[in-house]
Amino acid sequence: PSIAADPSRPPAEVIALTRGRRALLAAGRGAREEHRRAIARALELAELEWIATPSRVRRLGARTGRGAYDFLLFLAGPNGGSAERFVRACRDGGVPLIYIPGAYSISSVSQAIVAQFDPRRHDDHAPGRG
Repeated sequence: PSIAADPSRPPAEVIALTRGRRALLAAGRGAREEHRRAIARALELAELEWIATPSRVRRLGARTGRGAYDFLLFLAGPNGGSAERFVRACRDGGVPLIYIPGAYSISSVSQAIVAQFDPRRHDDHAPGRG
């Protein structure tokens, strides 16, 4: 089923981290607008930008350092040689990076946020802070 039709609701602990925040989702394929909207709505994000990692990773480094995003979601999968540059740009910008293994359903995105986000490690940039 399409992510746009996914009835899953993220748990309250996820919403507490994501509500009103700005995020970037990087995937090896181009954005699907209905999927972007569904994820943004489910996580109650103020903004969700979706990029194809190979096409815009250079620009990303500068933007993460300027506070354009509160956290970054990275869809693991085929993405050519850009993954290493993408991860480096995220680390250089000091913005939390959350890997989403496999599919990007509402459920898998929520599980990745719960499993990987540690507010003690990213106190200054934590989703939900500000």
